[in-house]
Amino acid sequence: MKGSILLLLALLLAGCGGGLSLADATLLEEIRGYYFSVPEDHPARYAANHAAGFGPHSSRRLRYGFEADGVSVDQARQELLKLRADIRYGFAWQEVDKKIVIPKVHDFELGGQLAAPQWSKALRLTGGYAVNTREPVVSGMEWFFCYGERNFYFALKTVDPEIVIGTPLPHAGDAVELFLCPTRKRKVYREIIVNPAGTLYNALQAGNRYGRFITLVPDGGEPSAIRVATSRWEDGYLIEIAVPWRELPEYGRGNSPQPGEVIHLMPVRLEKAGEAPPVHYTPLALLYGGHNLQGYLEAHLE
Repeated sequence: MKGSILLLLALLLAGCGGGLSLADATLLEEIRGYYFSVPEDHPARYAANHAAGFGPHSSRRLRYGFEADGVSVDQARQELLKLRADIRYGFAWQEVDKKIVIPKVHDFELGGQLAAPQWSKALRLTGGYAVNTREPVVSGMEWFFCYGERNFYFALKTVDPEIVIGTPLPHAGDAVELFLCPTRKRKVYREIIVNPAGTLYNALQAGNRYGRFITLVPDGGEPSAIRVATSRWEDGYLIEIAVPWRELPEYGRGNSPQPGEVIHLMPVRLEKAGEAPPVHYTPLALLYGGHNLQGYLEAHLE
């Protein structure tokens, strides 16, 4: 699999020919260079991976000048230009310190009101950043984190004067995504999405150097004990989530985390307004999006 993908990239992205313009040949060669040279831990690595996703197909259309699957040569060129811009943006991105410390509490039941006393002991972050931006927005968002012997706990409380419940999947409207990755090197993580109505999406994903990510266990593909509680009011909503440790990679045999251990995570608020796609917000600046493991918070367990 790995060898065939590398061969495909080499054949489709290397050199120039087929009547390519100098600009198009330079574009293809630059993207090829990024794919093979960007280090694994570089901020731009996630975007560079896309050269092995839609990249080869767009490259072939551009190189040989044919339309396929309803995608024109010019559309393929625009896709590749955007990919190059995304990668370059990653090179200009300056990461911030994303170390946080998460308090340990006694396990508790959710109530959808932040009423449990454990929430008062949780780490609380305020405000947020639109994904791919470095300037914070004044938005009335509060993010809460704590953990117990059996569960990891998270809550989002936010102002939202126009709550949109997405269908058929929760991330089509207002919602919160929670990405939990105990060991970033192994690139296996839990993606959880909950909307203000309490609809839950839950999948086990894996980062992949030869594309964006792959789904190991789809939503509904296995029994789950993840619990959620929500509440809504006139201009906002609250979502609480409890994730059993045993549902996360590294803790599948029921072993509890130890103080001092480090996990990686990122919550993402989705705000839907009108016909446009939801805007994504995070408590600290995040490049590209929630599946970019390199941009996650480094959470030290107290």
